[in-house]
Amino acid sequence: MLDENNCLREERVLPIIAEGSEDILPSKKSILKFIEGNDKIDRNIIDAFFKRTKSKNEIITYCGYGYCDATIPKKYNCLINSDNLDQPINIKATIKFVIWNGILPIGTIDHGHRTICIISFDGGIPKELNKLPNWNDLRKGNYEYNKFGLCDKKGLEINC
Repeated sequence: MLDENNCLREERVLPIIAEGSEDILPSKKSILKFIEGNDKIDRNIIDAFFKRTKSKNEIITYCGYGYCDATIPKKYNCLINSDNLDQPINIKATIKFVIWNGILPIGTIDHGHRTICIISFDGGIPKELNKLPNWNDLRKGNYEYNKFGLCDKKGLEINC
């Protein structure tokens, strides 16, 4: 596992590439079929995912490569926009769920993997994220990889 403290500071950003909808999340039926007979899968995470209800302060996203192995829930306090790097946005965000390969809820944001993340924001979803492409645009290649990202302002030594 790659610990966050062992990552270069400038790499400690989780890219948010696109916004998804409930349609990109795996179904209960597909998850149960995938884990059938596998006792090593953490059922607590899966059970919590099954009990989840979407809130208005939550967004389903497709995120870029994880910069480290981070256990969820993972908290971030800063949103950056590559168009305005000198204007980071102070936020309180929590990665509540991570979906591995669009198939299975897991307990970590894995280093080097792209994932679907369910992110909750205290105080509402930042309006800047309205500029995210949707899932269909992403699949057509209409997106900017490093446009938005979540980070810890202390880890990057920036002022939000």
